[in-house]
Amino acid sequence: MPIGVFTEKTHSPSEAEIAAALGGALPLWLKTTDHLGETCSRPPEMKFYGKNYGWALRYRLGGKALASLYPGKGAFSFQIIMSDEAITRIRPGAIRPKTRQLIQQATPFREGRWIFLTIHSPADQAEAFACLDAKLQSFKPPPQASRTASD
Repeated sequence: MPIGVFTEKTHSPSEAEIAAALGGALPLWLKTTDHLGETCSRPPEMKFYGKNYGWALRYRLGGKALASLYPGKGAFSFQIIMSDEAITRIRPGAIRPKTRQLIQQATPFREGRWIFLTIHSPADQAEAFACLDAKLQSFKPPPQASRTASD
């Protein structure tokens, strides 16, 4: 079963189609996109990830993947790739044991563990935000040019 519901490569879903699929989860989607939009300096892009994943709204920060949102029926998947270091920075008590187990069981790849959290409720969203906060700690601001006494 695909991660998202929009799996036709030749048709990128419109905002109206995404809203219709999400149904009651639309407010959670909007809050998540607002939160990610405040974090990222560039606008998100719709990207097709293949028939097993479908179309996702992808957010990047500093040229690196931050998170992708896959619209579903009545919910959506929040994908985040986390290093083991970032996983250890998740605030204690910020995620349920079931979610921690899901993260630990995710296959480790070179770039980190691909975590897919299904967002049905504000509690699910809070866990996604806790993972995002932990990942953001690994993003370093670009180095500032050093000033010399002659500046």
